Amino acid sequence: MLRKAILLSAVLLTGCSAPSWNTSQNHQTESAEQKDGKVLIEAPHYLQKPELERGCKVTSLAMLLNHAEEDTDKMELAEKIKQVPFERGGYKGNIHEGFVGNMRTLDEPGFGAYHEPVAELAEKYLPGQIKDLTAAILIR
Repeated sequence: MLRKAILLSAVLLTGCSAPSWNTSQNHQTESAEQKDGKVLIEAPHYLQKPELERGCKVTSLAMLLNHAEEDTDKMELAEKIKQVPFERGGYKGNIHEGFVGNMRTLDEPGFGAYHEPVAELAEKYLPGQIKDLTAAILIR
């Protein structure tokens, strides 16, 4: 079966507070449709919390990868995303290099991750099928 390419964008992967992702239905799906020039895909919805207080990126990626028929979950992705210490030698971690700080709790310091570590992780699951459109969206 052909795998579906996943398009990563700053808009999609920073949508951590999207109301539909905070529903009580952990595996709700919707029909694919076109709306306002955008294609809405039939991807599963997973709850980010309570396990991952700062885990919106890996939760979003789990939804997309599972839509592309990759068997993974947010906790596996949380372990596999490149990690960067919150602070080392007086310098704060770089969100372009990896997930900075603690993803699981807000009780410890953390920033999150930007698109590069997420795209790098996605590439491990779907080699050659990941298109990071972040720069294209920011240039518009």
